[in-house]
Amino acid sequence: MELRVNENGLPILDQFSEEGFVDCVLKIVDLDEREDSYKFNLRASYSGVDLGFRVEVVKGIKGGFDSV
Repeated sequence: MELRVNENGLPILDQFSEEGFVDCVLKIVDLDEREDSYKFNLRASYSGVDLGFRVEVVKGIKGGFDSV
């Protein structure tokens, strides 16, 4: 399946929907690697509006599941 993007090159959010769920495809922009973390913006388009949020991911976090 080909990824559709808007005129700014941002993924369109509602293109991968199935059975009432939508897989959100976001574009990473402004990646900044720091000593202990990565900071970046996640961007996409929905109904003609560019949207997103800022993220900071700490390096060295181990994967896992809660036992709850």
